[in-house]
Amino acid sequence: MYKKIFISTLLLSILFPTANSWAKPPKRKSGGTLLSKMSFGPQIGGSLSRLSISDNISFKEVSFEKKGSVTTGSILWFTAGVTGEFYFLPQLGVGVDLLYGRTGAYLFLGALAGKAKQESVIVPVVVTYCTEPQGNGIKLSLGLQPSFALSTTYYTLTGGKDEELTEEELEEDDVPKQLKLRSFDLALIGGLAYRFTNGLEIGTHFSYGLLDRRDLEAEHDSEDAEKITSHSMSNQLYVGYNVAKLFK
Repeated sequence: MYKKIFISTLLLSILFPTANSWAKPPKRKSGGTLLSKMSFGPQIGGSLSRLSISDNISFKEVSFEKKGSVTTGSILWFTAGVTGEFYFLPQLGVGVDLLYGRTGAYLFLGALAGKAKQESVIVPVVVTYCTEPQGNGIKLSLGLQPSFALSTTYYTLTGGKDEELTEEELEEDDVPKQLKLRSFDLALIGGLAYRFTNGLEIGTHFSYGLLDRRDLEAEHDSEDAEKITSHSMSNQLYVGYNVAKLFK
């Protein structure tokens, strides 16, 4: 009698864990620790691009923070591209965007009225802090933004006030030196955004150029370079989505 009970108990102890393991569904494979620290996806938005022009000679004896400047008219255009982030700490990471955008400005220099626009590749590189792990919640970012112009088009403006404003595209040889812009720019960029738990992100960026935007060629620059500096400024609103969320 006792022998039968012992053998039955031994068999149950062997078979029960096996049966229990069969009853449990197989665990889904994790996306891996590397993927869990990443976020990436598309981004689209709009931007206002302009120039801040300062007359250094007129304000020669004035401290930097009190110097005056004039902001030119703005170019409104869309931006689109992809963005990626890597979080080396739960709430701290680095981000890189690859965007297409249009930069430039309306320019009114004395009797000269014109416009310059550049089709550009924009590559913000930022350090990001978020209030929740892995880029969720409120996000603050700060970094550098290089941009590379693929093409530059210049226009003269006529009319205005009581007349319709018209634009006429200029040939490269006819572009006044005051309108010419560099093909490369480097700006300081800061941002504020919010990412929802479903992966949707809404945010804004502001950038200010660190380099003089004018194309300072030797044949027309020796004196002008000391008188006027021109720096890019831009505001951007965007919407993005974290595609990496689907693979985690």
